[in-house]
Amino acid sequence: MIKFGMKRGAIDAARREIRAYSKRVENAILMRLEFVLEELKNHAKTHAGYNFHTGNLNSSIGGGVYKNGALVSWRGFEVEQGGDDGARIGIEYLNNVILKGRSTYSVVIVAGMEYASFVENYYNKNVLAQTEMIAGEAVEWAFRVLK
Repeated sequence: MIKFGMKRGAIDAARREIRAYSKRVENAILMRLEFVLEELKNHAKTHAGYNFHTGNLNSSIGGGVYKNGALVSWRGFEVEQGGDDGARIGIEYLNNVILKGRSTYSVVIVAGMEYASFVENYYNKNVLAQTEMIAGEAVEWAFRVLK
């Protein structure tokens, strides 16, 4: 064992300081990821390439920030044009996303309606594809300040 000649009180104070600093860094990371999520959600909704019939597809768009595989916060799923079912299904879909075994932070954006991929692939209408393309840039931009 190596001894540094520090008194017990000084060691405890150093540990508290390190924990407080770690918490501030974690809060900064989560805040930036929530900002990224909000930007991605807004991008998906403003760049929608499909027609709004029931409002369910647009209402089902939202996402979450995960830490170590657990959902920490979520955004989106606002009811639009009477799309109550879409908002409910979007939240259920997000809650069923499994990121087990992850020891990182993640941002997940979803379109919860089961026909979202059909609209995108069969009709070639944008739902989340364009948003997915800018996601990396959005994360990079948000964390540029922390470097």
